[in-house]
Amino acid sequence: MATFNPSFDCGRRLTNVERMICQDEDLAGRDRALSDQYFEVKNVIGPAAWREVAGAQREFLKQRAICADTTCLRAVYARQSGLLDAYEQEAMNAPEVIGPENHLTGI
Repeated sequence: MATFNPSFDCGRRLTNVERMICQDEDLAGRDRALSDQYFEVKNVIGPAAWREVAGAQREFLKQRAICADTTCLRAVYARQSGLLDAYEQEAMNAPEVIGPENHLTGI
């Protein structure tokens, strides 16, 4: 059976969900894209927000693990991608922190 290339190794012992992902080109692509997105978000947010994102990712993995079909997996991946988009947008729209060395005085 053909396998595709998600963000994890399809050659190891797999759960049923991982097997579904490995055998579905669209899901494997979604998995790679979500993994990339996750690490991109890590690069643009602060430590406090990162803890929240990491917790959301753990919850995503729990939800993914209980999916019984590819429709469920597609929905879970779409939801997590939207959540990561929101975290990234929030970080991009946050005001810059100006430290004392950058603060203009006397104006």
